[in-house]
Amino acid sequence: MENGMKISLLFLSLLILKGCTPSDSVFEHPDNQPPAITRTWAIDFDISGGFAGIRQKLSITSSGTMVAIDNKQGRRVERLLQPAQLTELDKLLTRIESTPVTESQTRISSQCADCVKYLIKANINNKRYSLSSLTGEQMSPAFADLTSHLVSILRHALSMSSYKQ
Repeated sequence: MENGMKISLLFLSLLILKGCTPSDSVFEHPDNQPPAITRTWAIDFDISGGFAGIRQKLSITSSGTMVAIDNKQGRRVERLLQPAQLTELDKLLTRIESTPVTESQTRISSQCADCVKYLIKANINNKRYSLSSLTGEQMSPAFADLTSHLVSILRHALSMSSYKQ
């Protein structure tokens, strides 16, 4: 296996493990006000595949509305992000806007029977950005950082004890 692929696999494994660590600061308390975001955006993040059959989705808007879904477990969580989380996500999306590639196609690898597919679709001020990547494929730093942040939010949201079905 190439060194680059080993590093990519290690990075994505760490992202998944990091996302499993609970953090009390991800979600907004009712009395906090959302930050003033000067543009509109919406992001959809999907994780699917692997031997375990992962099927999870995260949707977030610039207003702070967040919906996390685990289709396999039948879980759905709706929350508002804390202002700090929303601001961080907005900064990461700013980096995406300056990344030259706006469309990417995943290369299907016959050597990866247990790969997990990551799909990010963002609409920022009516401009669409899309990236899909399999475990082990190289991502631009902007998309890798955004993926890490979204995995963390998704994992924490789905670990919450109260949820809507």
